[in-house]
Amino acid sequence: MKIIKIIVEQIDEEVCGAEEYAKCATKYKVEDKALADMYFEMANQELMHVDKLHAQVVRYIQQHKASGKEVPESMEYVWQWLHDKIMDNVARIKVMLDMYKK
Repeated sequence: MKIIKIIVEQIDEEVCGAEEYAKCATKYKVEDKALADMYFEMANQELMHVDKLHAQVVRYIQQHKASGKEVPESMEYVWQWLHDKIMDNVARIKVMLDMYKK
C-alpha cells in the first residue's frame, strides 16, 4: 500500500510544520501578538491536516481488512509504531499551544 507511505510522509510534514509554528507563536507572543496569533492559527490548521490525513490511513486499513485480505503483521506493527510516534508529537505540540493560550 504505497498510498499509506505517502500519507504518512505527509503527516510527518504537517506535524513538523505545526511544531515550527507553535514555537514561533510562543516566541513572538510578547513582542508581536498579531504575528504570534497567526502562527498559533497556522499550527492548529496543520494539526487539522494531520487529523484528516490520519483518518485516510485508517480508512485504507479498514477497507483492506473489510475486503477479506489479511493485513501483514509487519505492516500493522510499523503502522502502530508510526501512529504512536505521531500521537506523541501531536500531544507535545498541543501542550505548546495550550501554554500559548495562557
